[in-house]
Amino acid sequence: MTMVSKAFRRGLGITFLLVSHQSTKVASDFGLTRYRLA
Repeated sequence: MTMVSKAFRRGLGITFLLVSHQSTKVASDFGLTRYRLA
């Protein structure tokens, strides 16, 4: 049970890191396009 929850937490952490990284990339791309258009 402990190993399973540990692996589950690690998977959640990796997913969270990927999602946050992707959202920051999208936000920076959005800011760059807005900057170019302005």
